[in-house]
Amino acid sequence: MPTVWRTKGRPRNKEADRIFQADPIIREVMKKRTFLVIITLLFATLSFTANALANQRKEQNMKAKKTLVAFFSRAGENYAVGHIEKGNTHIIAEMIAAETRGDLFHIEPQTPYPDDYTECTEVAKRTERPSTSSDQRRCGGGGL
Repeated sequence: MPTVWRTKGRPRNKEADRIFQADPIIREVMKKRTFLVIITLLFATLSFTANALANQRKEQNMKAKKTLVAFFSRAGENYAVGHIEKGNTHIIAEMIAAETRGDLFHIEPQTPYPDDYTECTEVAKRTERPSTSSDQRRCGGGGL
């Protein structure tokens, strides 16, 4: 068994040191391996820095742009909870606008839907757009 001794707190193997110093091929392999590790770390650092800079630029561009939150929502009688002043989509649109500091735009139909829930669903059924063959294929054979 080879003798193990310590240099600067680390155990060393005299036999391994002798082989390493005697064999130039092992020395070259170790140099190449060390070089590859250094290059890999360098590329990883550069990649991380480039991504951070790109994200910073995107954030600056978004701050300069205005955001519009356009939504369609129906208030009135609701099947589950009774009469509501704001529809669910309106409430969510307000949350998105607050988070993005955007402007709200409420899309309204030319002819308002009835306030009564049952009447509203009947109007929606009559005005539903006809399905096309591509819609039927996309939806598994049935209409939308």
